[in-house]
Amino acid sequence: MEIFIDCLKDTALDTLKLLPVLFLTYLLMELLEHKAGEKTIAAIRSARGYGPLAGGILGVIPQCGIAGGAAGLYSTGVITVGTFIAVMLATSDEMLPVLISAGEVGALLKFIAFKLIYGIAAGFAIDGVLRLLRRRKDTIHTHGHEHKRRTGSDHDSDHGECHDDGEEQSEEHVHCSEHGICSVCVREGCHCEQGIFRSALHHTVQVTITIFIVSLLIACCVGYIGEERIRALPVNMPVWGEVISGIIGLIPNCSVSVMLTGFYLDGVIGAGPLMAGLLVNGGVGLLVLFRTNRGRDRLRQNLYVVASLLSVGILGGMIAHLIF
Repeated sequence: MEIFIDCLKDTALDTLKLLPVLFLTYLLMELLEHKAGEKTIAAIRSARGYGPLAGGILGVIPQCGIAGGAAGLYSTGVITVGTFIAVMLATSDEMLPVLISAGEVGALLKFIAFKLIYGIAAGFAIDGVLRLLRRRKDTIHTHGHEHKRRTGSDHDSDHGECHDDGEEQSEEHVHCSEHGICSVCVREGCHCEQGIFRSALHHTVQVTITIFIVSLLIACCVGYIGEERIRALPVNMPVWGEVISGIIGLIPNCSVSVMLTGFYLDGVIGAGPLMAGLLVNGGVGLLVLFRTNRGRDRLRQNLYVVASLLSVGILGGMIAHLIF
């Protein structure tokens, strides 16, 4: 009991020290989001062939709705899957205020730079691979029709629809009135009418509670179990750590990034597992994707996107482990 009380006191004191910095950081983020949110989404929409580049750059901007907005654009066929994944990988989400409040500005800049460069590269790579596969499919389809015309076996029943699911236009659009999702920050539970001060305070309280709980759990584990045993857990092992963190990162909630960043600051996980989880976790991006990208064959399409995101995120975590 004495260990728990000591952990509780230390955790409460450390968490209270973060409050002023967290609130000021969220205040600036909310101001930026309300002033430039729709312009940022419009910039991604108009990027065309340079979508992954624009998505990666704009995804770095600390606006938790960028990934959700990109999901809405992808579901309507406006942007490519590579652009959407670039936004997801580059999105900083709650890592930024947590690292700033902890005074880890140097680590923050390194991680943001890595997420930016890796997100852009992965986005272009994914679009390039899909483009090659589509051309190969079109070539096979064309040769098949040529063969049928030569053999005289071309019938109406042989003409199936040949198109890419990613180019289908969804009838679902992201509007507040239809989905309960804000058109500016594109996240559930957001109420823009509250104003930036109340919204910043709300996020500060949420993140502070999460940091307190995570820090208390870590402190208790260290006190009761021991630091050496904690560091021996699979989440801190090469490859396994990135895989576990990547799967955890798929949970569409910003508290996941707070938890992973807290684990990193307390030495439970290294830079590799941290990056794997944060690369995959793009706020409510996946939640908006499954909510707006509905219809025939869209579930399978969404699962492909999630599998691609997870694979690229785990690979990015392994690369980060080698670099940092």
